[in-house]
Amino acid sequence: MQTQATGHSARVSLTLRIGDHVIRLGQLLPGVCYAKETPEPIPPGSGEIVTEVDGNRHVLPVHLPTGVTSKVIDFAHRCDEVPF
Repeated sequence: MQTQATGHSARVSLTLRIGDHVIRLGQLLPGVCYAKETPEPIPPGSGEIVTEVDGNRHVLPVHLPTGVTSKVIDFAHRCDEVPF
C-alpha cells in the first residue's frame, strides 16, 4: 500500500510587540522567548506576543519585568490567557 504526502507546511509568525517596537521571535517557550536578531534595549513594561499560524492569529498580553536587553526575553502572563 502506498501513501501520498500532502506536502503542507504551516506559515508561522511570532512577534513581540512593545509600544512602537516589533521584535521577530524565533522560539517561544513558557516564560521566555528568543528574538531572531539582537533587539535594541527596551525598558520593563507591558506588551503582547502575537502568534500567527496559517492566518489564524492569537494575541497574548505579557509583562516584561526586566525589559529587553538581549535575544533572551523573559515575560510573565496570566495563566488563564494562555492558548496552549
